[in-house]
Amino acid sequence: MAARHRGVIRVLLRYAYASRRPAQGGSTPALGRTHEALLMLQQLIFPMLAHVLLTASLYSLLTIARAPAVWGIGRRSDGSNPFARFEPRISANLSNQFEWPLLFYAACILLHLLGATGRLSIYFAWLFVVGRVAHTCIQVFTANVRLRGAVFTVNFLAVIGMWAVILRLALSAA
Repeated sequence: MAARHRGVIRVLLRYAYASRRPAQGGSTPALGRTHEALLMLQQLIFPMLAHVLLTASLYSLLTIARAPAVWGIGRRSDGSNPFARFEPRISANLSNQFEWPLLFYAACILLHLLGATGRLSIYFAWLFVVGRVAHTCIQVFTANVRLRGAVFTVNFLAVIGMWAVILRLALSAA
């Protein structure tokens, strides 16, 4: 399976190299292009990977929270689930990870393909991820809807910022 992932990364890198070839006879050493494309890919891969890890950790937490009810593991002496109040919150937050983040992933991929992995794009990507982690903590461990809404606004604006960079590139190319 790891070989399959390396193959996907090679295809992405080949595409990135081809899209960054010098115009009109200019030359760039192959090693330089490879290194540059790899760095650009890594800059947006890391925030995406961080969000994937957040989502995976939520699946793990949900499994732990449901274990007393499903398998009887960790039940209290009276048979109740000690995580009963957290389970619906974790489940709701996990569902949230498949809503707005979809536009985050699309923006990251487009930014990479357009070669727009500058500081602003990377800043917005990491702002989104930090906001998602904060949103998760607030939703799972508190009932503070006002604070959760404020943090979601940060996530929302970070993705809007990424799409604004894409729009600016599209308009400047037209």
